[in-house]
Amino acid sequence: PEAYILKLADGGFGETQVSAKGGDTNIEFAVPAMVRVTGKVQLADGTPVDGRIVIGMHVREMFENGDVSLPYVPVGTHVVRVYGTGFEAKHIKDVVIGPVAFDLGTIVVSGGREARGTVVDENGKPVADVGISLGRAELAAKSKTRSGADGTFAISGLSEKEETIYAGTEQAMSHGGAVPSGEASVSGMVLRIAAVGHLRGTLKRGDADAGMLTLAVQATGTEGRTTFQVQVRA
Repeated sequence: PEAYILKLADGGFGETQVSAKGGDTNIEFAVPAMVRVTGKVQLADGTPVDGRIVIGMHVREMFENGDVSLPYVPVGTHVVRVYGTGFEAKHIKDVVIGPVAFDLGTIVVSGGREARGTVVDENGKPVADVGISLGRAELAAKSKTRSGADGTFAISGLSEKEETIYAGTEQAMSHGGAVPSGEASVSGMVLRIAAVGHLRGTLKRGDADAGMLTLAVQATGTEGRTTFQVQVRA
């Protein structure tokens, strides 16, 4: 082709693009100035926490022991969000970053509400060493918050809004356990995990391979027994 769209993508500024023609040799991309951002995230008593920080639309990084260090953040005014297990998510609006290396200072987060309960298998037997996550099922397996030897768990960081808790390993997953909105912590939850399977097959259009189609799989049904509704869209 005689004309092209060239795209440049980066974890810090997202994506920018320019138009070009065959034979062009001096192509320039305009990208925003970038600076290093550091900071601390801790509870009110000074205890550091582990979690994830999000700045703007494109910067998403994990942090451990409360230490935030981001080498490339676009200069400008951003929303800073921190969230993780063990503390309530916090949003800080209109944070002006730049034009030089920027220190967020200490972000103090709340421990939030707590939820306690037990992880059991399909037969109701307690299961040890199962990961517990808040809000996102796919994070459960690698969560540092685990069920104890007797299957019991405690997870903090719940907001006053309605929350959902999941339990899981690489081989099994629970349906979400709902925690109602309010200020009080909750106890007595039961998260029932069931084995995770795989769907395999071939998409065909007549006798030929289907090509560029979208396969959407939605799980329905009750705990321990799941029905899959499969839809194929061109």
